[in-house]
Amino acid sequence: MGVVMPQENDQMWNEILNNRGVLALAGVVVGFLLSEISSAYKNHKEREDAKDALLDEVRFNHEQTINKIDILNQAITALKKQRFLSTKCAKYSTAEFEALYHVALPKLTKLQKDNLRHLNSFYTIIDKLLDGFDESFKNDIDNTKNRQNTLESVYEAAVIQLDDIKDSLSASLDLSSNLLSGNPLPVFRNEKA
Repeated sequence: MGVVMPQENDQMWNEILNNRGVLALAGVVVGFLLSEISSAYKNHKEREDAKDALLDEVRFNHEQTINKIDILNQAITALKKQRFLSTKCAKYSTAEFEALYHVALPKLTKLQKDNLRHLNSFYTIIDKLLDGFDESFKNDIDNTKNRQNTLESVYEAAVIQLDDIKDSLSASLDLSSNLLSGNPLPVFRNEKA
């Protein structure tokens, strides 16, 4: 059995102490590697969380779209009876897109990026159209004589406009559904799924 003698023990400690630089360097290298691994994991987790938040925003807006279609159906029915029903409703959420899209980019496929950009722009435009509809309609009613229009034509034009918005909303549901199910659709004609 190898029993360490006091003289050998001193010699071993002297070697360790003389090689302090090597141990210190090894400690620095190990510390650096652990720091890099930790940083890489943190970045990966942050990007994954950003992607999840973006998809949750799409889920929320998908549900908002269903509600907006219902509101538009009610407004269209009222307009066909020459009654007015406001189209103002809760706005789409775009805060996550604005704050986290650039963070999530490395975790998104090309189609996911295209879908998210398209849907975010679409939601913003729809909110502007619906926010301005009431005032635009009132202005058209107030100026029917100046524009040589009839009340019927103003109501008909409003129905056509809201029908077009509703059709666009319905089409966006397909895009958002597929994105949420993990099968994003091409936004442009020359792309493949």
